[in-house]
Amino acid sequence: MADERNLSDASRGFFDAAWLHLHFPEGGVKKDGPSAGVAIVTAMLSLAMDRPVSASLAMTGEVSLTGRVLPIGGVKEKTLGAKRSGIDTLVFPEENRRDWIELSDEVKEGIHVHFAKSYADVFRVAFPEEEQAEGAPVVQAPEVFGGCVSRWQNYWDKH
Repeated sequence: MADERNLSDASRGFFDAAWLHLHFPEGGVKKDGPSAGVAIVTAMLSLAMDRPVSASLAMTGEVSLTGRVLPIGGVKEKTLGAKRSGIDTLVFPEENRRDWIELSDEVKEGIHVHFAKSYADVFRVAFPEEEQAEGAPVVQAPEVFGGCVSRWQNYWDKH
């Protein structure tokens, strides 16, 4: 179940007032695009809620239309790239936990990792409760997308 989070009055109607169209053509390199899904959703939510995501956080995982976070390849390479960039917190799909466990301690050193089954898990890491603005109204995470995502809330809660 998605945690409740704060949303400022200014950003409450973001998706009602803004027309957002994302187009990912099929002609791209297949390995480059899909695993950016959770990062793209997080960037849109950050914009809508006017809440930045920590610069020390990186994430990867394809996200389905129902909010499920799907596995990716290259866990070792992505971990090493994050370390080189000064990242200390990663979000990986739950289905990649085994890949993480198999990494050497040297590769994992200094990295705090979270595993996500659904986008709600990513949301809890990207927008932690302790960073909520005092006095701001509280909403369910998927509500910022309006009716289109709230239809899937029951599915997210059950899976």
